[in-house]
Amino acid sequence: MASTSTLAMESQPEVQTVEQIALSNPLILTQILKHAEIPLKSCRLVSQFWNEMVLSLPNTRLALALDLDPNPHEKLKRSKIPFSELCSSLVDARLVKSIICLAWTRTDSFVPKLIQLCDKFGDTVEILELSIAHETSLQSVYQVLKNSCPNLKQLRICGSYFQSSTDLIPAGEIMPVKQKLTFFKVTSTRISALLTSFIDVVINASPNLKGVTLQFGFCPNLSNSKCLESLTIALDDVGSYGIAQANDKLSDLIRNLDQVSDQLVKLKLRQVNNAGPTNLDKTTNFEKTQFRLPKMLKLQTFCNDMTDIFRCDDLLPNVVPNLKSLAIGKAFEKGKCLDEILQNICPSKKTLTNPNLKNLEIGEFHDPKLLKRLVTAFPNVEELKMYAFNKTDSRGMKSGMELGAVLKACGDWKALKHLELRLPKYPEPFGDIIKAILKEKELFNQLKTLILVTFNFCREPYDLSEDEMDLFKQLLIAMGGMDRVNITELCFTKESAESIHAFMALNEMPVYKFSVVEVVPEETEMTGMKTATRMTNNYTNRIRILTNPNPNPNPRFTGFDPLESESESLSSRFGSARIRIRTNPNPGKIGFMRSTTF
Repeated sequence: MASTSTLAMESQPEVQTVEQIALSNPLILTQILKHAEIPLKSCRLVSQFWNEMVLSLPNTRLALALDLDPNPHEKLKRSKIPFSELCSSLVDARLVKSIICLAWTRTDSFVPKLIQLCDKFGDTVEILELSIAHETSLQSVYQVLKNSCPNLKQLRICGSYFQSSTDLIPAGEIMPVKQKLTFFKVTSTRISALLTSFIDVVINASPNLKGVTLQFGFCPNLSNSKCLESLTIALDDVGSYGIAQANDKLSDLIRNLDQVSDQLVKLKLRQVNNAGPTNLDKTTNFEKTQFRLPKMLKLQTFCNDMTDIFRCDDLLPNVVPNLKSLAIGKAFEKGKCLDEILQNICPSKKTLTNPNLKNLEIGEFHDPKLLKRLVTAFPNVEELKMYAFNKTDSRGMKSGMELGAVLKACGDWKALKHLELRLPKYPEPFGDIIKAILKEKELFNQLKTLILVTFNFCREPYDLSEDEMDLFKQLLIAMGGMDRVNITELCFTKESAESIHAFMALNEMPVYKFSVVEVVPEETEMTGMKTATRMTNNYTNRIRILTNPNPNPNPRFTGFDPLESESESLSSRFGSARIRIRTNPNPGKIGFMRSTTF
């Protein structure tokens, strides 16, 4: 009897938990694997079923890395498979859907690997993303595209300091048609004849392109690109004054835009790769360009970081009623074009109204009084970003971007969910910062994310008084319902910081939602330029508490991300030399990050 009972117990099926059942469901598991935080390379090792699901993802983040030393600061969250690992195992062709090489090397050592892979798996390759240092390598890439990769969907090329070459693609050369290629991006620090001819050949062979990103100065014929909906002109590594003086290139760009003006849905004129600080040009005697953007009645997303060069005075009144995303800024410190544009969009008596616009970004905004008119013009804004790098406006007058006044004005947007402000400075004394934010706490009831940044980032460590600590605790409670809060440059002494974190723990406030505390040892002198030097040479002198285990890889709001998953926000383009330590909820694991303060 005992043996029979034992046998019966052993034959009972194992009871699965709800989690196990969910993770065995193909539909549920597929949705989980689509999240950017999921390490696909590790997920493949769970089981054969999981491996199959990972490899079957339609837009996989799993990429074959040809880099000898993959870039640790890469913006895109992807799971990389080393080339050596692929060669030493049984190969599933689906592993080479996406091939990337983003690490610069003197010899472009990826070329033989790329040729080898595409010879064997060319029909499988859908995404190629390559950083190329030498023009001779571009010839090899061209041959790969000519002889294989018929199913390529996305091609990204980032070129270095290419030299003029006599080894050009022959005139009239035709590449086999790439029917499935829908996205093409080329950026380079130098315009060369070979790269220009390469771009021409690829575009002519790709009739179904929907998104194109080109460095300013490249102006291929787009008349046959009848499916093109998104065009980005990258302004990286090109000075504002140099662009303003390049009349021939500006004329060529107008010709390009005329070719596709009746079909563009998204147009961006901005930097896409540069992670360094971009200061306004201080030239005072610059001449206004004759550049005028043509009418584009289908336009829904418009980004123009240099409105004083790429004049859009005539365009905006025609497209404002249709826009869903608008981002505008200026190139010259004394330029008044941006001010004029805002005045025209928001005249005091008759205001253009667009209830469809959800995302608004304004660079070098200095007049909070205009916010009321902007609220009237765009009443349903959900994501708002404003920054002012300078402490003065175009007239040389003190900027009106004061923390309290701006927060109060933003409260008039009743649909606002995401707010990012980058201000010349915070109020003084220190306690007024807390009071200014706390005074507008009603705004926090509707916000999901709040980011406050100051460009005046050198501060002495501050020891909160008892009353100020009480106010700060009230502020934390008021912000407790938001998904993400980041307030930079609140530098506290160790004692104050410990009290704040103890309060958060006591009230069960999830610290991973907040980045609001900086700790500076009292014995460390943190003043002026000495601060930046000391932080660069000895990162232990300053610790910034960043407790979010899953930081948002794309600081720009989601509405500005068209046909590619790359970060191109102002946040990512403004860096700091400071190295800071990010605390991790997993003990013993400390990661380094590049600060994104201005």
